Formats: sequence, C-alpha cells, structure tokens
Amino acid sequence: MSDLSKPAALDLREGLLECLSNIEPSDTSKPFAISSALLNPINPGIVFTDGPILGSIGLPLSDRDAEVIRAAGTPLPVPTNVKSGMNNAEPGITPPKPNIWEVPASMFALRNPAWDGLLKWIVKNVAKGLGVDAMGNAVSAQLSKVSMVEEGAMVEPSRE
Repeated sequence: MSDLSKPAALDLREGLLECLSNIEPSDTSKPFAISSALLNPINPGIVFTDGPILGSIGLPLSDRDAEVIRAAGTPLPVPTNVKSGMNNAEPGITPPKPNIWEVPASMFALRNPAWDGLLKWIVKNVAKGLGVDAMGNAVSAQLSKVSMVEEGAMVEPSRE
C-alpha cells in the first residue's frame, strides 16, 4: 500500500525502479549483435533498369555513379533540427541540401550471379550467430532499396 505522505510521482518512480531492477534476461548466452569483415566482398553488380539514367554502377562508388543515384533517387527530407523544432531553416541561414538518396528496388537489378550465394551465406551466419534460427531456413533477406548516404548526413531513426 502506498504511503500517503509521499507524492504519487515518487511512488511511481520507486515502483518502476524496483520492477526494472528485477528484470532478468531469459538467456544471456545469446548475443544481440554480431559483426564480421569480408576480406574480398563480391560486387553485387548494380544495374539501373528504369529511370532517367540506365546502366551499371561500380563499387567503390565514383563521383559519376553518385550522380546517377542522385538522378534516379528520391532525396530524404533534411532531418528536423532538434533544438528549434524547425527544418533547419532560419532567417539568413541557407538550409542544408538533401544528402541521403534512396532508389527503390523496382528501378535496379543485381546482376552478379555470385551475389545471391554470398547473401545467403551472410544471412545464414547472422541468424546462427544471433541464435534466432537453428535450422538456417526461417530468416531471409529482401531487397527493398539502395540508399546513398553522403558525408555529413544526419539520419533520423527509421520507422521501417
């Protein structure tokens, strides 16, 4: 029972702290993140098949290929300035240009046949490393878009 001499907010804080302090992870032996480096990563063979400019995109990305992505892509909105709540537009200050571009999967294809094998290997090893799929069959990857994030870009949390 609550002590009437304490403010309700204090009771709530103490109760919440007690609840959070008693949480025990169900299995601490499983990681929540993994990483690894590929010594010789395979180029996926990005080819634009629809849009203003058709053709291959090389990796690492050249200035020319970055222009192709900008021409084919949609710029993401410039993140909202957290302090002012405005879209970084203040009198006398030039608002920043978009610096994150996205191209939907419907506009390009991945043509390197070796890419599928590498992607399957990555998905299988990530699932196994995270302990989320013992058989290696229930986790998959789906191509939805290609994103180009330019130097100095500010990214807001995704809702996807």
